[in-house]
Amino acid sequence: SESLIISAKGNGKVSSVVEERKIISALVVLRQNGTVLITVTADLQLQAEGTWKATASSPEEIDLKITGGAVKGEVIGSGKLLLTSDRKTMKQLTINVRSSDGQEISVTFVAEAPEPSNSRI
Repeated sequence: SESLIISAKGNGKVSSVVEERKIISALVVLRQNGTVLITVTADLQLQAEGTWKATASSPEEIDLKITGGAVKGEVIGSGKLLLTSDRKTMKQLTINVRSSDGQEISVTFVAEAPEPSNSRI
């Protein structure tokens, strides 16, 4: 599999016991070596990194294992990335992690439908 950079605008939220923030966009970099970098943008940017693997049942479904990040210190957890059938556009991103201080954080994001391209000249 090749490296893939996927970004999308949409709606979602980052939730923890103490706060909830609205997400307006997400960027996922799936690297050829199996590592992933995830950035979600709310009124601040949150980053997580880890590994990824396409599921055996569906090439559009990517399993994510989160091993670290910049969300209130180190985090560990898992998530799923759903792609469109052409595997070029994000449909949905969900992540559940636990921070080093024991706080549980969840990310849910649904991408807006991409605009149809008008490439006529």
